[in-house]
Amino acid sequence: MTVNEFRRLTQGRADSSWCEYFGVGAATFRRWKTGKARIPGAVERLLRIRCNELSALAGASGKDWEDFSFGPDGKFYHPFWSRGFDAGQLKAMFFQVQDAWADKRELADLRAELAELRKREAFYRRQCQVESRRAPARA
Repeated sequence: MTVNEFRRLTQGRADSSWCEYFGVGAATFRRWKTGKARIPGAVERLLRIRCNELSALAGASGKDWEDFSFGPDGKFYHPFWSRGFDAGQLKAMFFQVQDAWADKRELADLRAELAELRKREAFYRRQCQVESRRAPARA
């Protein structure tokens, strides 16, 4: 990673927040930023993942994640959606999907139950018709 790339990826947030994030002192961070010290590979990967590029994980997680990213605002960006998602929105979407799947299963169960009730209805209707034909006419 070049110094310029490091600066570009770390802009937009205070140096102190990056120091806290990486677990280093301000002097170490300044040395990285000015090119006086080599940026460790782990810091480079962590920065790419945190800031922008989930493609840094593509080798481990597959190509499906290549165009997803985390912005400098801390939000998760989907390649086909311009607004980022914060953690609360992602959690809410997860639970909405879980609810939708539960509703889908319940709907399938209710449809099966309805089909069974319709079969019973048809059976009892035929029974009523047969019995009404057998019954003697009352005067």
